[in-house]
Amino acid sequence: GHSSPIVWGDAVFLTSAEKASGQRLLLRLDANTGKIVWQVTVVTAPAEAMNRENSLASSTPVTDGTHVFTSFQAGVRADLRCFDFNGKRLWSSQPLAFDGEHGYSYSPVLHGDRLFFDCRQEGEAALLALDKRTGKVEWRAEPGRKRISHATPLIIGEGSRVQIVVCGSDEIRSFNPDTGQPIWWCQGPSDVGVAGLSYGDGLLFAASGYPTKTRLAVR
Repeated sequence: GHSSPIVWGDAVFLTSAEKASGQRLLLRLDANTGKIVWQVTVVTAPAEAMNRENSLASSTPVTDGTHVFTSFQAGVRADLRCFDFNGKRLWSSQPLAFDGEHGYSYSPVLHGDRLFFDCRQEGEAALLALDKRTGKVEWRAEPGRKRISHATPLIIGEGSRVQIVVCGSDEIRSFNPDTGQPIWWCQGPSDVGVAGLSYGDGLLFAASGYPTKTRLAVR
């Protein structure tokens, strides 16, 4: 898989996949020895069509130090699941239908008690805020346009000025993470983006590659 490993203390979490069996996997490794502590099958489904540079395990998991959250494609649905540090599944949710010619790659992020998931596609596209304890959708925001993009949401700011920013479909949007209320919007950088957002010195940076290669900074 193309997902990144995540580390919490002596625990390293990885996602992987076995194409022949259709299994999408979550593994916990010991950070000191590299040995597999446990491995669980998250989803079993036929391999989906995808770009040659994609994989069956391209979404990076996320953890709050007690739970670990995964994101995979399961048939025609986006599949989100929560596990404890012993590999026990606590909840699962398939909140959106998914159909993307380049395959699946949507990494969730955490802020407070919410899990945020932005799925930019030409079908059922939306930014979702889920209760991380139950998987219940608390709020939903749909993009102005529906084009495939794979940029992970970014949390910026502090205290009452925290924002969740998403990028894709030729727009950048900022929302209040607690309520889902829009804060600001701007056009760009282009239709399809894969590179992640970054923020520093009061500037937000975004990039896209299709139909034009564009870099954009927003103050």
